[in-house]
Amino acid sequence: MGIFGKKVKDAEVVEDTTTKETSSAASDARSQNVKFKLSPEARACSVIVAPLVTEKTHMLGKGGKYVFRVDKNATKKVVKELIGEIYKVRVEAVNIVNVPKKRRTIKYDRGYQSAYKKAVVTLKKGERITALDLA
Repeated sequence: MGIFGKKVKDAEVVEDTTTKETSSAASDARSQNVKFKLSPEARACSVIVAPLVTEKTHMLGKGGKYVFRVDKNATKKVVKELIGEIYKVRVEAVNIVNVPKKRRTIKYDRGYQSAYKKAVVTLKKGERITALDLA
């Protein structure tokens, strides 16, 4: 069940019904208290950006560890919850690393490779994520 490359469903609009006044001022207040509730697929796509596939992460995968690029505001708790929900696996631990930006030179042009955050997810013994799930 790959989540990458799929179109994100639109967010559902949930209205806050704490105010029960019927005047026009109340309707203005209600229109300002609109909250957005994301579907699980949309929430996962906004937090988990992509799996990182390199030689090193491939070797880690044999030991039950998988590496994902995640949003800069993602927390361990949220990543653990979403990986378990998406891939139907039990997550034992999540380690998060902030990768700093790196200076790169291509011919005579200098620039920076963007900084990002990655999560190393350790699954419980016997659990695995197949390559088809990551695609």
